[in-house]
Amino acid sequence: MQSARLRGGRLEVLATLAGEDQDGDGTVPRISATPLELSAQRRETYVANRHASLQNSESTLVQLAGLLADVDLDVSAYYGPRFRLGLDVDDAFATGEPVSVRAKPEDEGGTLRAAVADAVTGELRAQAPLRPDVGGWCSAQLGPFAEGSYRVTVWGDGAVEPVSDVFAVLHECPAR
Repeated sequence: MQSARLRGGRLEVLATLAGEDQDGDGTVPRISATPLELSAQRRETYVANRHASLQNSESTLVQLAGLLADVDLDVSAYYGPRFRLGLDVDDAFATGEPVSVRAKPEDEGGTLRAAVADAVTGELRAQAPLRPDVGGWCSAQLGPFAEGSYRVTVWGDGAVEPVSDVFAVLHECPAR
């Protein structure tokens, strides 16, 4: 039961809250399955089984064994620190117009490269290094490209987390 109301001097328990089923496993409503102090951390685990059988559920036991085995795991020994890039590319370009790509790394150093691929086929259409620009940005111009949809990806040496965006090339580009 998820709520209750007093009607005619009697307490009536309801399987809904404000007229809406808040879901759950049939024993515990979903809202009751997460302690209030952890509710903003998005750490819930979902198991397709009834509440009374969770301790016998294969998926629950696999999750529990993984958590217990992971106590002393230092992932930094396997993965180096990574840094992100800010990416700036317009949404649309006209045919015949070069595509300007700008990226701003969190950390300086290393070479950044941009690649443009057809968004439908994945076929690589152009690739170029980005050169240092003003304000910590790096930039390159690629193309021009034929009408179509494209994906630009920027990556770098070492610990750079690649970033992608899409753009369109139109016969007549709308005014910007």
